[in-house]
Amino acid sequence: MEIMTNGTTTTARPGTLTNRERFLRTVHCRPVDRGCNWELGLWGQTTERWLHEGMPEDIHLARIGNLIQYGEYFGLDRVVWYDISCDPIPGFEHEVLEEDERYIVFRDGFGMVHRGLKEGTVRGTRMSMDTYLDFPVKTREDWLEFKKRLNPKSPARYPMWWEDEVRALRDRTYPLLMGRDAAFGLYWKLRELMGTMGVSYAFFDQPTLIEEILEYLTDFYIEIMHPALHQVEFDMMVFSEDHAGKGGPLISPAIFSKFFARHYRRIAELVKAHGVPLCLVGTDGYTVPLIGLLLDCGVDGQGPLECAAGMDPVELRRQFGTDLFLMGGIDKLVLPLGKDAIDRELYRKIPPLLEQGRYIPTIDHTVQPDVPYANWLYYLELKKRLLEGHYA
Repeated sequence: MEIMTNGTTTTARPGTLTNRERFLRTVHCRPVDRGCNWELGLWGQTTERWLHEGMPEDIHLARIGNLIQYGEYFGLDRVVWYDISCDPIPGFEHEVLEEDERYIVFRDGFGMVHRGLKEGTVRGTRMSMDTYLDFPVKTREDWLEFKKRLNPKSPARYPMWWEDEVRALRDRTYPLLMGRDAAFGLYWKLRELMGTMGVSYAFFDQPTLIEEILEYLTDFYIEIMHPALHQVEFDMMVFSEDHAGKGGPLISPAIFSKFFARHYRRIAELVKAHGVPLCLVGTDGYTVPLIGLLLDCGVDGQGPLECAAGMDPVELRRQFGTDLFLMGGIDKLVLPLGKDAIDRELYRKIPPLLEQGRYIPTIDHTVQPDVPYANWLYYLELKKRLLEGHYA
């Protein structure tokens, strides 16, 4: 079998590399035995459907945030997202404010007030996103009060038996990723504090407050990261942001340059100085206007490349070359359409991008409940063949 990466052909046997070795070679655009086989997760409703369509009930399914994740049974590579808490400690008390047969209005642990649709909720996943009604920060006084919950020295930010964790991670054979559940997002945290509309106005009406919050968040993240970076070799750090929609970024290039760029640069420089080879931005939406700025700040890549928003990985590779690490980019909307549609999607994207290197193909978000289990299994089978270089 031949795998081409960045113009270099090598003959290799599948399985000759560990998951970690394979990932690091992919990051550095070096020959691999096969491509990395990763995916993001499932809706709860998808899990329920697949159980009725033949998926065994006794396989490992793990909840991480709102995602249901899965791995070994489906032949996926082991990847571990390490949990360092950046949440408010103590969190706000969960409080139900209103409830009827269809809706529940509640305050969550971050202090945000949601209205959620109860109908159709399965395994903790709602059928639609909650509507956000209120946020904890509107003034500087609110921020100063909230900041008391963001003490970087809180012992609960790390696992209870941290030294044991460090020993267990030293000889691992799988990639270790830092940044689960929006842990190190800058725009994401501003949005949680003020809401999308609130922070959009605040860039213009309260710029000094925005600068103060971002300065503190960056110092907060850096201090939290230090124990982990000093004692453990991480393989990727993620800025979880969701800072774009289908029509484009929620922040302009000018806003990014004014408020965010130097903070991204500080964090990226820290993690690179500790040997972390890949900084990736996790976001949906069309982000092309920001990509060059992010690369200039030390960010290396982006995922999951939402196809419905125009984030075609083949076109992104044409525009940015292998300077931009790509993860995702397989259109989730193709999976319900059947084998021919899946064939067209995967053959168009996976072989050329694997041959160029610095690409991990995954569905461009979680797998939605209109995907039949048989289609999912076919997708995994075809992707596995392509990852091994069997393109015929």
